Amino acid sequence: MSEKYIYVIVSATYTKAGKVIRMVTRSVYNHVSLSFDENMKELYSFARLYYDLPFVGGPVKETYDRFCLHKPSGGVSIKVYKIPVTEEAFNAARARVREIFNDGEYAYNLISAFTFMFRHGVERYKTFTCSEFVSHVLRIARPDVLPDIPDCKIVPDDFTDFLAPFEIYRGALNGFIQFGESTDEEFFDKIAFVPRWYMTFIYIKTRYSKTYLKNRQRAGNHT
Repeated sequence: MSEKYIYVIVSATYTKAGKVIRMVTRSVYNHVSLSFDENMKELYSFARLYYDLPFVGGPVKETYDRFCLHKPSGGVSIKVYKIPVTEEAFNAARARVREIFNDGEYAYNLISAFTFMFRHGVERYKTFTCSEFVSHVLRIARPDVLPDIPDCKIVPDDFTDFLAPFEIYRGALNGFIQFGESTDEEFFDKIAFVPRWYMTFIYIKTRYSKTYLKNRQRAGNHT
C-alpha cells in the first residue's frame, strides 16, 4: 500500500485575536491548519468565518489572505510539517474532514478558547478550536504522533514539539512557495455595526445553544 502525507502548518497570524492567544498561552504560534496535498490548494481549519465577525466561527478553507490580512506576509511566521500516513489512514482522515465540513452544525469552540487560561480547554459537542480540529484529524491518521491527552488541552505551539521530526519548513509565509498567493475577498466583506452584532447574536444563539443542550444530555447520560 502506497504512502501518503498530511501537511500541518502552524502560524503566528496578524489578527488581534491571534496576538491575544499568543499572549494568554505564552506561545510563539496561535493557529494551526492542515492539508492533504503538497500544494496546499485546500487548507482546512477552524476559525472566524468573516473578519468583521470575530465571534462567528467554524470550519473554514483557508487562503493566503486569511494569514496576512492584505499586509506584507513576511511577518507571518510559519512552520510546516509533512507527516507520512498509510493510504487507508489518509482516506479515513480526509473523509472525516469532509464529514465535518458538510455537517453544517459545527462551530468554533469559543468556550474553550475564552476559558483556556483558567480551565485549559473545555470539550464541547460539535465544536473545535483550530488545535482541537487538527488533533482530532491526526488521531485518525497518526495517533502515535500525539500524546494521550484531550484535544482541548493542546495549543498550536504544542505541534512544534509533537511533529518536530516531520518539519520541512520554518520561516516567513511568503517564503513557502507551495502555498500560493490565493485570495479570499468574501472573508473581508464589510459588515455594518448593527447587522454585525445581530448576526453574531443569532449565530451564537442557534449554534451554541445546541452545543449546550447536547453537552447537558451527554453529562446526564454519564451520571
